[in-house]
Amino acid sequence: MPSRHNKLTVVSLFAGAGGLDFAFCKTGSVIELFSTDSHPVFLQTVINNLPKHFPAIHHSHLVADARQLTGEEIQTCVSLPVDLVIGGPPCDDFTSFGLKRGMGGVKGPIIFEFARLVSELKPKAFLFENVPNLQAMCSEGFSELLNRLSGHGYSVTHQTLAACNFGAPTVRQRLFVVGFRISKGSIPFNFPAPTHGGAREADLFGSKSVLLPFITVGQAIAGLPDVKSQEAAKYLNHTGRFHRPATIQHMMTVPQGVAITKSYRYRPAMNGLTRSLTAGVDHSTKSYLHPIYHREMSVREYARLHGFPDTWDFSGTHHNGIKQVANAVPIPLGRALSASLVEALAACH
Repeated sequence: MPSRHNKLTVVSLFAGAGGLDFAFCKTGSVIELFSTDSHPVFLQTVINNLPKHFPAIHHSHLVADARQLTGEEIQTCVSLPVDLVIGGPPCDDFTSFGLKRGMGGVKGPIIFEFARLVSELKPKAFLFENVPNLQAMCSEGFSELLNRLSGHGYSVTHQTLAACNFGAPTVRQRLFVVGFRISKGSIPFNFPAPTHGGAREADLFGSKSVLLPFITVGQAIAGLPDVKSQEAAKYLNHTGRFHRPATIQHMMTVPQGVAITKSYRYRPAMNGLTRSLTAGVDHSTKSYLHPIYHREMSVREYARLHGFPDTWDFSGTHHNGIKQVANAVPIPLGRALSASLVEALAACH
């Protein structure tokens, strides 16, 4: 059995490719981590990577639909009481790129399964993640979620954060809800302040930087060879897809920083930020175009944009890998949040 030593036992729901899992493990404060997801290929990414990257942490996992999963089942998989529950339920029904079914969709109501599992596990704290459109489009459903979490004995706060403000080259915004068990008393938690933005202010001695400059797409993918080169084989998940000549001709007409609505093609600017990564909005999985080459970006290039290390191996096909990265919380944003949460939990020991 793991020895706690003031370290945390974490349950990761809807783990996906393990972006939040990675972020919390990097804090050095996790002793035990249970990860679950309904998609076996996605969870295999977690299984293959977390023990390799964090061998000192006790890992367990389970492929399960959250609608059938119980807190009792989870508790039998971990050896210590649960301190923290994290996770982002499916956002398909809320995303602005989707069909916007809202709470009337099949996946929309799954947000309430997060609240149910929190009530059954009774952790000291939780972190819920989703698209900002959940609050904007489904205000009643979002309010119901907050009411349920509060009703289970948690003080709840929420905020929308942009990944670019924390060192990822994407404007991706995510809505976060954080709760602490009221019995723990007043918890000194604050959402992390932006570290990047490029603003400058003048002082008596000239000019000083208030925030670090945004990280650009070009900086993030620097050093990666073209997928057609022999060097590409040295990188995990760095392969290209076949494109028909007509498709390549169309790609050549898409400038940097421009999206073509009809073909769902978008090419981020090399010296700027990319819009929120998606896995495609039609029936095929299309990644964004490379800023320079006339092809879609590889899974590894996508992963660089979200801050995953090059050693993180995504399971499954190109289609699987793109969806895993696109669904993940960018690592720099996750690390900023995890640091704030861990600091607040440490203060309540």
